[in-house]
Amino acid sequence: MLYGVAVFEITVTGDVKGVSKLDSRLLLASARAIDDTGKFAQTEVIRELDEEFVLRGNWYRPKTRYGINFIPTQKGNLTGLLYTRADWLLEQEGYNRGVKEPEDGEHLADPEDPVTRGAITKKFPRTQKASYLLLNAQGPFTNLASGKRGGRAAGHFKVKSKYGGELIYQRVRLNKAGEVRYNKQGRPIRGRVTGKGNTGLVLKHVLKKSVKVEKHFILFRTTRSTYRTWYGEFLGRNLLLALRTAK
Repeated sequence: MLYGVAVFEITVTGDVKGVSKLDSRLLLASARAIDDTGKFAQTEVIRELDEEFVLRGNWYRPKTRYGINFIPTQKGNLTGLLYTRADWLLEQEGYNRGVKEPEDGEHLADPEDPVTRGAITKKFPRTQKASYLLLNAQGPFTNLASGKRGGRAAGHFKVKSKYGGELIYQRVRLNKAGEVRYNKQGRPIRGRVTGKGNTGLVLKHVLKKSVKVEKHFILFRTTRSTYRTWYGEFLGRNLLLALRTAK
């Protein structure tokens, strides 16, 4: 949130037009200063998010559902609101001490093998998510992409770790040197328990009760810093403008 609170003293000398309406001019200048500061903080938050994280898609852009948005002041309410609906940023802003816990189910899936995610600049493949892969453990399932019955996630299974938690593995094919064989998309080729050729295991996900998220405080820190640095500057500019245009 971005709140406009300031303590200041104004000394007027000479014949200044609009002094009789100084109260309303101050309110107008304060409202505009809050809005200007909030919009500037919005730009700075987006810039810092882009610098510190690999952002996929345009979800963080203004005027989108999960974007970094700003609600300006309203008449009679000198409060501006800088906000986002992106709940995945909560932990990095310090919510719940930075500990992310599952909303549904018992575990969070932490991708372990690089090929599970693929290129970091791309969205996480739905067919590589833990819930999708584990459908195979329940027998034949409906393919989420095509709607057909089948077993495209076959070869994946879940085991308990001796250190606690659970692990999702994929049985894969190995070459003569004992190395994992990959298809043209860069994913391991599924191995079979029976048949020719060697097989091995690739760890796909580690299922955890909670995950500690590194705290960045980008929204809070950037908004507070921008307010402290620029609010007075914007207030002075808008107050001067308000007095000059007073009728």
